[in-house]
Amino acid sequence: MKGERLTAVLLLAFWAAYIKIGECQSDRSNLAEKFQEEAGQIYTTVFHKYNERVRPPDFYPNPVPVEVHASLIHIRGLDVIKQELESIMDLEIKWQDTRLAWYANKVVMITVELARVWRPSLVYLNGANPPSPLYEPKVTINSEGMITMNRREIVTTMCHTSPRNASQICDITLGFTSPQRTELFDNLTRFTVTPDFTNHRWDILAAEMDNEDDEAVRFVLELVELDPQRAGFGGKNCSGDVSYDFHSASNPVLVFSGVRHLGVVLIACLLSRVFVWKH
Repeated sequence: MKGERLTAVLLLAFWAAYIKIGECQSDRSNLAEKFQEEAGQIYTTVFHKYNERVRPPDFYPNPVPVEVHASLIHIRGLDVIKQELESIMDLEIKWQDTRLAWYANKVVMITVELARVWRPSLVYLNGANPPSPLYEPKVTINSEGMITMNRREIVTTMCHTSPRNASQICDITLGFTSPQRTELFDNLTRFTVTPDFTNHRWDILAAEMDNEDDEAVRFVLELVELDPQRAGFGGKNCSGDVSYDFHSASNPVLVFSGVRHLGVVLIACLLSRVFVWKH
């Protein structure tokens, strides 16, 4: 009798658990369907009459505040003779456009292609070449109409160098090209150097942001050329020192003399080893 009761209790418990699992799976399925339905409605609704060629109405007639966080990732090179600094920059750009806001129930953020939204006319004012993107930039929009665009790009900027100096002062200047002054930098804009920045050629002695006005900001860098021996570009080989002239790219004679010196050192090294083997 007791065994039958225990069996009945276990069967009831199993059946209740089975029903509960089915209800949970059904709830998850319903949530997924509602999420997908809401997401589809958002894309249809917010872009229905949206015109990406017209600036956001927020703050009108004042300019649109644009927050920029620019981070220096890497210095690829500084050509002192050509007066050009090549670096890799990360840009996080934020601005408000309430035309793209919606009442969020489950979907609080969407991602769209860059061409679908109005965007600030942000450029490198001292650029020597157009920036080269390392990936296709996209934008995210939250339910309050806050837009965030992320860019990572190779940037070449002009730098007024002094060839005889060991250190150089270069700047990376951001600004807007809109003739109607429809954008400005807000007070949260900042420049930083990534914490894990390393370079075997150039060291950053100082980095600071200079706000010329709310339409242009300068990231001023003081760069010093590292000692080739300390930077790992030279070393002792046999009894001679092997070194490389970093300015040789602009002087073919120096390139030839550097290679010739290296060849002499290598030949001397081989002859010394042959002499040791014979003795």
